Amino acid sequence: MPPPLTRARPLPLYLAADGPRALRLAGELADGVVIGVGLSLDLVAQKIDTVRAAARDAGRDPDAIDFWGMGFVSVRDSRAEADHDISAFLAATGGMGLKSAHMRAIVPPELLGAVEELERRYDPTVHVVVGSPQARLVEELGLTDFLVGLRGVTGSPQEVRAYADELEKLGVSCLLAPLPGNVDPEGMLTRLSAAVRY
Repeated sequence: MPPPLTRARPLPLYLAADGPRALRLAGELADGVVIGVGLSLDLVAQKIDTVRAAARDAGRDPDAIDFWGMGFVSVRDSRAEADHDISAFLAATGGMGLKSAHMRAIVPPELLGAVEELERRYDPTVHVVVGSPQARLVEELGLTDFLVGLRGVTGSPQEVRAYADELEKLGVSCLLAPLPGNVDPEGMLTRLSAAVRY
């Protein structure tokens, strides 16, 4: 018989969830949820509402669930420059992440052709590679603003700080910022730290 655990303690369960079923499962079971965030705060609020509704339905306290947000971040003097920094991430979002029914439903009809073209030309062998042709294709197809709304956290220091404040009001306690694929990861971390320092 193995010895008893002498330092055992409860560990919180965090679930990465973005689609409706995964968000509901997180609400039923998880202590925390990692959701995708972008500049569209309405989409972020919808995800949080889905988790909290599922928690209530399961007899759990919806306010006890911790939310972390994962977004592709860049802080620059202008939003256009910041958006360009994350274009490789945006290409991955548009080229691979919009195929499910719930994601297809939020693509504006006027952008559907451009999304389909990005999906057709997306090359997974250069997935999130800075300066790749597909990163440039996001801008050429006019998909930048839409994709930033889904997964981008970009803008001037003041804009990113204001966005972080709005995320916090919605209940997001932590912002995760992937680095590979960002034009200037080290600089981004320095600028982000300065922008959100309290």
